[in-house]
Amino acid sequence: MALGLRASEGRDPAEWIGPGVLLGADGGLSAAVSELVPFTGERLDWMSVLTGELSRAVELQAGLPTLRRREVEQAVLATFLHSQPAGHAATPQELWALLCHAELDPAAMEEGLRLWRRQSGWLADDTGVWRLATAPNLTAMHQQAMERVPPSEVDADLRDRVGKAPTLVEVDTGVQSHVLPAGPEDVQDTPLLHLLVLGPECATTPGAEAPRTVARFWAEVSPGNGRTYKNALVALAPEPGRLAAVRELVLRVSGWRRLQESEEFRRVASEAQKRQAREAAAEDERQLRDAVPACFTAVLALDEGGTLRVRVLPAGQGAPFVRVKALLQDEERLVVGQVDPAELLPGSGMGLWKDEPAKRVPEFATPFYQFSRLPRLLRPEVITESVRAGVRDGVFCLRLPRPDGTAELLWRTEPNDAHLQRADAEVVPLQHATLEHVRPELLGPGGLRAPWSGDNGPTVGAVAAFFDGTHAPRLASREVLQRALQTAVRESLIGLRLGERTYVAEEPPAEACGDEAVLVLAPAPVRVEELLPDHLPAAWAAEGTATVAAVAAALGKARQGTVPWVLLQRAVGLALDAGTLRLEPGSGPFPCAQDAAGAVQLGLPVVSVLAAADLIGSASQAAWHGGDAVLGELVRVLEGNRRRIPPAAALQAVKDAIAQGLVRVADGVRVPAAPGPETPRLRLRRPEDARAVDGALTPRQLQDLARLWEELQRAAPGVRFELSCTLIMRGEMPPEVKDGLAGVLRRVRSEWPNWHS
Repeated sequence: MALGLRASEGRDPAEWIGPGVLLGADGGLSAAVSELVPFTGERLDWMSVLTGELSRAVELQAGLPTLRRREVEQAVLATFLHSQPAGHAATPQELWALLCHAELDPAAMEEGLRLWRRQSGWLADDTGVWRLATAPNLTAMHQQAMERVPPSEVDADLRDRVGKAPTLVEVDTGVQSHVLPAGPEDVQDTPLLHLLVLGPECATTPGAEAPRTVARFWAEVSPGNGRTYKNALVALAPEPGRLAAVRELVLRVSGWRRLQESEEFRRVASEAQKRQAREAAAEDERQLRDAVPACFTAVLALDEGGTLRVRVLPAGQGAPFVRVKALLQDEERLVVGQVDPAELLPGSGMGLWKDEPAKRVPEFATPFYQFSRLPRLLRPEVITESVRAGVRDGVFCLRLPRPDGTAELLWRTEPNDAHLQRADAEVVPLQHATLEHVRPELLGPGGLRAPWSGDNGPTVGAVAAFFDGTHAPRLASREVLQRALQTAVRESLIGLRLGERTYVAEEPPAEACGDEAVLVLAPAPVRVEELLPDHLPAAWAAEGTATVAAVAAALGKARQGTVPWVLLQRAVGLALDAGTLRLEPGSGPFPCAQDAAGAVQLGLPVVSVLAAADLIGSASQAAWHGGDAVLGELVRVLEGNRRRIPPAAALQAVKDAIAQGLVRVADGVRVPAAPGPETPRLRLRRPEDARAVDGALTPRQLQDLARLWEELQRAAPGVRFELSCTLIMRGEMPPEVKDGLAGVLRRVRSEWPNWHS
């Protein structure tokens, strides 16, 4: 004690005597501790144990700058004192009582104690106490086992784990993955994107120059054989600092495995130590699974100038390749979706063309993998999708040779997969293409990007001028455009106006397809429903007849424009074929010329037989008011401006309905034998539908019926409700009982009781 107090004078700021007085000035053993150790009476070499533990405490304190009084070293000495004599220990509270002071950082102290327990080779494995044991603990045994693991075993285990790390080998379809290639000869020289996962021997620091062993992958396929598709390679390599931490974890896992397999450990270790070894091994294994892919943070790829750059893999979610894609996309060094079709043309910045009039589709992809001035492609299909879009949008044409030497030229249409996968399919710029066929649907608004104003489009001459080799391919002949115009007009895709004549839904003659003709929007087809009286009341007479000329005039006014005769003629023909309309007796023939339309008399179909059920069916409900309806109004509702019902058919339907009990004549009027002036005024009445329910009711149910009476009336407002009640009384009833019952019943109804058995 005297030695410690004298040595700590002016050095230990504690207010009371504690383990601080036993600290040596240089982190080693003080004279006081050296004098104290022989009195432990144990064979254990406490001098070496304390020297090692204090040295470890000094290292830990260096990383905990808020522990200014060497608190971890004090914890070592306090634990040593509490461990005497053998078997004794300090509780956490007892240890903290010796270490606490007003300036102590509790969080840093907790961390220091945690790290010491994890690294100490002599602390007891029981985490509930603090005691320096007389035999090596689990940490020391694990350390000794790690010292027996050869570096070659660590290297082999590490490479095996890299090869089996699932996230490192995850790539998109079409991308070739190469895990742990031994050299450039393991990576094919093909126009595809290749991801290299380089081994530990290729560890690279981001921002630094790539090692020569790594750069060889881009320079050659084999010694003396240079690599053609250099831009196709992208590599992931481990970062040296992270790799060292992973290697340490591999060593720890190998040490745990050796320790648990050793016969000595199985013999001397307690069950608690065996359990702790299993748990620690499982935890290190879990950390190792995450740490292996996490150490691959160096991305290597050629930049635009052809320099091999080493960049940091961005942090984030997903497999490393997902983040590699994001990095290269942000730098515009990888195309994932499609290339702008215009960039595939001669004269673009891509520089894909030589002096050639056409280029095969497969030849477009290879330069992107070959030359670093171009962004690399995620997969070759990027080009085929770009070609598909270019042909569809009219940027260029796709030529498909035929066996007979001719070729099919696609323009402003979408090629299918079979077209794009043909080895002989060629991209042809517009100035080198000649069309022998124009799709008729292109002549409508937006099809050729020619100007339209409302319903009026360009002239045929303006359309022909559009095919100039710049805006569109040239035409093989003027007949190509004529055939497209005739088909488009015949199929009502457009109309064609020449002077006062508009062609639609018919094939215009060749002379109508001259430069002066104007493309117009095709009118919508005339529907049969548009011809009927409820749509065109002005065209139809009261008796349900109309001429085709009157229908044409009224329809033109409704559509605010002249309706082409061919459309009207087609609709009238459909109506006559379907029986929706009929030709009246004495009408002119149909079909007919437009100037004969006034002689064609149309009429509504006449119903010869009207079913009795129709008088009370759903179609007639608008004519019924309560339970009554007038026959004339019934007939008008049933006709509905789409048919005519003669008086004889209506009267016969009434007779049939009376016979079937569906209706009766109101006011006692007799049904006339034949139609006459009074027939439309005939008033009909539907018979009442009487329904009844019966059954014995309890007093409670009788109360419920009274409570729900108004709800019954609301449910059927046109129904009359009548309630009849029978009260049955059974049992012995002497005169005095009968008198009493009678008095009560008269209070309900004065006529009661009218007794009956």
